[in-house]
Amino acid sequence: MQVLSPANYPKLFENSENGERKDQMVLGTLIHERSDDIERLLIAAEAELALLPEETAKRYTQYMLGQLGEHARTILEALMQQETYPYQSKLLAEREARGEARGEAKGRLEEASEMLLDLIETRGLRITENERRRIERCGDLAQLRAWMKLSVTARSAADIFG
Repeated sequence: MQVLSPANYPKLFENSENGERKDQMVLGTLIHERSDDIERLLIAAEAELALLPEETAKRYTQYMLGQLGEHARTILEALMQQETYPYQSKLLAEREARGEARGEAKGRLEEASEMLLDLIETRGLRITENERRRIERCGDLAQLRAWMKLSVTARSAADIFG
C-alpha cells in the first residue's frame, strides 16, 4: 500500500478539455495545500471544475472547502469572490448565509440565557454555580424559554430545574 504525499503526488496545473482530471486535481490541492504553489493549484482545480455541470462543481468545491486547512481555504474563498465561475459566488453566498444563521441562533441563545439569569436574580432566587453554567451552556432555546416561564412563579431553583 502506498501513502500519497507531496513527495510522490504530482502538482497538476494543466486542465483537461472535459473535466476528466477533476478527482486528481482536487486531491492534489489537498495533498499540496501547504505548498508555495497552492494558489496556482486551486486556480487550476477550479478551472477544471468549471468544465463540469454546476451542481457537480459545487459539490467538489464544497468538499475542498471542508477539507482544506485555513490558509488554503482562505485562498479558495478569495478566488471564489472573484466570481470567475458563477457557481462559486453562489456557493460562497450559501456558506455565508449558513454562518449568519448560526450566528443569529447563537445570539438568541445568549440573550435568552441572560434574560433567564436576570429574571432569577430579580426574583431573588438563589442558584448554584452548576445551575448558572447549565443555563449559560444550554443550546436549546425551547428549554431556556421553559425555564423562564417556570422562574416567573418559582419559589426556588428546584422549582425551575426540577
